[in-house]
Amino acid sequence: MWVRKFPPEDVRRDAVNEENELSEEQLWEQLPGLEGAERADVLIELSHEAYKRGAHHEALALCECAKEIYDGLGAQASGATMAHIYTGIGWTLKELNRPKEAAEATDRAVVIYREIGLPYVICTLRVEGSFWFSAKEYEKSMQCYQLALAEPQVDADLMDVARDVFNIASALLHLEKWEEALGYYLDSRARFKTQKAPLQVAFCDEDIAHCYVKLGNGTEAMHYAQKALDFGVTADDDERIFWSKFKLGQAKKLMQDLEEGEKYLREAKALITGNRHPDWKIVCTIERDLADILTSRGQVEEAGDILRRIATIEESLEDEAA
Repeated sequence: MWVRKFPPEDVRRDAVNEENELSEEQLWEQLPGLEGAERADVLIELSHEAYKRGAHHEALALCECAKEIYDGLGAQASGATMAHIYTGIGWTLKELNRPKEAAEATDRAVVIYREIGLPYVICTLRVEGSFWFSAKEYEKSMQCYQLALAEPQVDADLMDVARDVFNIASALLHLEKWEEALGYYLDSRARFKTQKAPLQVAFCDEDIAHCYVKLGNGTEAMHYAQKALDFGVTADDDERIFWSKFKLGQAKKLMQDLEEGEKYLREAKALITGNRHPDWKIVCTIERDLADILTSRGQVEEAGDILRRIATIEESLEDEAA
């Protein structure tokens, strides 16, 4: 997924005079003499500093303290600042590997921005969508990007729009809605192409090939996987080469070109296992495809050996409670 990242320090600080930015030490010195909104604003600034230092628990605590103060101010509270606080809470929760809570906090910011009419709804929806995606809440992720696309946009960044379409497709892919995902990937591919973005077009080609594999269309899968491979080889991009060869192998297998399918799958396996930390689930998928090819050739014993090895790996990947 492509996500434009807006960490707390980069979101507009409506209640803070940035021209007179103070050091973290000076901010702490100021704090004891402040009350109300002024105290909350300094806490927000301190949370920015903590976030930049990687002290995310501290950043979260400071944001929550600022939120408590603004909650107590009632109607006097600045809506823009409250939305900013929720955005900061969202980013810190994401850094603490709590993406569902991050998405929920960011959604509160979206609601406030809508209510007060500030032009941050679209970018905040995109951030929320990325958090839901990280939380594996793909339906909610998709809805955020759809809402972002539906928002009125003046002078829209066409690359951002293409990314929104791509991210909808990615959510649908994880929901195993292959036909719907394919439509969005083809749309995003066309948009990236108009922006002369070959890397992004190659990403689309890989996923388009994947959808066609799942739909049993080996010819189209091969067509787009080959395009992705052409980019990967030209760019000398090993990750792109891996994915395109993986999809080419699956496409050739669907087309009953077993020799070529085996060749591409073995090349893909060599690329991924050459990594220091390979994705073992993908390795097992490749091995299972190879076992299918061997079985089709009557090499049942060799296929059985592969399946036994896969079972050993998959057992080690199971949850302890399983």
